[in-house]
Amino acid sequence: MSDYRSALQIEILNAKDAFARWHVIRAAGATRDISAVDDLLAVLESPAPDLGDTDERAIAAWALGRIGLAAFLGRIPKEGDRYGRSSLHRAGIVAALGETRAPDAVDPLVAILKSDGDRDVWLNGTLALAKTGETALPRIMELSTNVPLEHRLLLLDAIHKIGGDVGQEHFSMLLKTLDKEELRLSADFLTRYMATK
Repeated sequence: MSDYRSALQIEILNAKDAFARWHVIRAAGATRDISAVDDLLAVLESPAPDLGDTDERAIAAWALGRIGLAAFLGRIPKEGDRYGRSSLHRAGIVAALGETRAPDAVDPLVAILKSDGDRDVWLNGTLALAKTGETALPRIMELSTNVPLEHRLLLLDAIHKIGGDVGQEHFSMLLKTLDKEELRLSADFLTRYMATK
């Protein structure tokens, strides 16, 4: 494994050229370079310039996923009992956990979502749960109790993304928990879901 921390790469990471920084970040993930983990976690803390269909935060999450859960889970900074220093940071962390696609990422994802009501954290977190596959289904159902309607809709979307017969069963079970008013408010989402069946 290479050490991404060459003088040139560190200089590029500190440069103003977002495309150059993006490529250095991607190289760290492509080579699965464990020495890059702390810098990649730091990238998740700051807003990033839009680079079309990607940005530095998205590629840093991908790179951490490529490096692997074992390399970064214990190094995620915590504030009290929360992972990450801000909602932006936590959204990046859950994205990175999802990029591992590892069943072992489900427990930390659920822990983060249980302690965080931020919309971006939930958007990224439910997508991350979907990426871990059927393993996440029982924990998704656990998360669905005592949360706002928007969160339950995000969980329904995660189940839909997981798919399969087991996913369909869980989707139906969660759908049955919505009352008439919630179903009315959710009509747009449910119409889109039924259109993809």
